Amino acid sequence: GAITIRSLFQPMIFFSAITILIYVGIEFGTSNWISEYFVSVLGTSKETASFTVTLFWGGILAGRILVPILARRMSLTNQLITLSLLLTLALFLAIMFVLPAAATVGFLLTGIGCSAIYPLVMTLVGQHDTQNQSVYLGIVSTGGGIGSFLFPFGMALISDAVGLRGGFAFFGVTGLVMIFAAFGIRKEVLKRSR
Repeated sequence: GAITIRSLFQPMIFFSAITILIYVGIEFGTSNWISEYFVSVLGTSKETASFTVTLFWGGILAGRILVPILARRMSLTNQLITLSLLLTLALFLAIMFVLPAAATVGFLLTGIGCSAIYPLVMTLVGQHDTQNQSVYLGIVSTGGGIGSFLFPFGMALISDAVGLRGGFAFFGVTGLVMIFAAFGIRKEVLKRSR
């Protein structure tokens, strides 16, 4: 069928684009700023800071491999909500702690939270409307491009005003919006399956 402007504002596509925009923004922003955060806020060595970035990406890799295996009995929407919750809570935990070791664990868990959000959302969008699949996937992935562009700006502005911890808190707050959007995706998927 023809794509109308109205179809671009379908709740499923809207919630998915918001989820991807925020997820990409947080992943991109976190990986760019962890090192600086550890050195300037927590006072660690550059080596420790680099190691934490590696652990963050290790968490993403581990989650990409393990989530589909460990959570295979969970619906895709519940996996998405669980990872969104983990990502957001872990990020808040990471910046609450002043002990570098505790913050490191927080960022590792943030990485695991980030891990499968992108493939889960894309799979759900693909299943949502097979006829207009490629257009919808294009719209949703564009959200990611916007997130990777906007979040570093937001982080820089907030960090200049209130410090890096405040910048990471901004990521956490947007994570709350992502959780809401993930619940929105589940609602749309359940509506369709009735």
